[in-house]
Amino acid sequence: MSNETDSTSVFDTMRTNTSEWTDVVLPNIGIKFDTCAPELINTVFSKGVLHFVEETIRSEVVNLFWFRSEEDEEKKECFQHAVLDVFDIDCYHIDDISISDIMKIKEIEKSNWIDNFVTRSDRCQRFARERSSPSVEKYSMSIGRKDFVSLPNAIICHPTETGDDKICAVIQVKGCNQDEDGDHTRNLTNMPKGSNAQHIGSALKGQHCGQYLCTLPYSVFGKNGMFGFIVQGTKVTFTAFKADDGYYDNLCSEHLHQKESFVTYSEEYNILRKEDRKLLVQTFLDIGKLMEFLCEK
Repeated sequence: MSNETDSTSVFDTMRTNTSEWTDVVLPNIGIKFDTCAPELINTVFSKGVLHFVEETIRSEVVNLFWFRSEEDEEKKECFQHAVLDVFDIDCYHIDDISISDIMKIKEIEKSNWIDNFVTRSDRCQRFARERSSPSVEKYSMSIGRKDFVSLPNAIICHPTETGDDKICAVIQVKGCNQDEDGDHTRNLTNMPKGSNAQHIGSALKGQHCGQYLCTLPYSVFGKNGMFGFIVQGTKVTFTAFKADDGYYDNLCSEHLHQKESFVTYSEEYNILRKEDRKLLVQTFLDIGKLMEFLCEK
């Protein structure tokens, strides 16, 4: 983007619907990939938190996850019981699930095990009632005179005192049988430098980053960034979008002025594997704990 004419031509060639993006467009808008990726899910979370929160409360936030309270342990026990003991499938592929496993899942749906289990703890019961799933709408952003639109598959929100939901994570879902056209045949020299999360295809990277950009003004962390999830069949990747101060506003005015943003990907976690479900539960609980803390500030 050496001058205004060059930058305008770059944006003019970009598809207005981010669902049509690939990772080829990302260098043009200052998005780079963490060269250490993929990383452990807790590493992606901790790096994101340290970037997102204000420096004045950073030490308090670190202590949140260094010292686990009794309530933290009760919440973890509650959800781990659900994903490890009640839903006790442990395999690598969905075809490995037996008929008896399927019948067991149906029995779980009929039972009232959730009510029976959470009554063991008032805190668990309160936490279970606080869960909600907001509807998803289209989000848009303008770069110069051109408008771009994105529709996340799902979002994780944190309610505010004003009644508005602030987004803490966007979710991109790809079905088991969906293919990414041209993902393996396009010119690999066009791949962004450091884009080494090979388990995430070109289209998914582009679409997910488009979701990040369009929802960024609604982030609970301001325009510093937010978290995300990419779901591919039974496999889940945790992501973090970290933006330089002023990145979003400069992008909207078509001038980045050396401002950049970075995307970090975790390793894949298969929800059919007990150990992977355990790690995912801990991450969701940590996100919830962070949201509760920010709500009190």
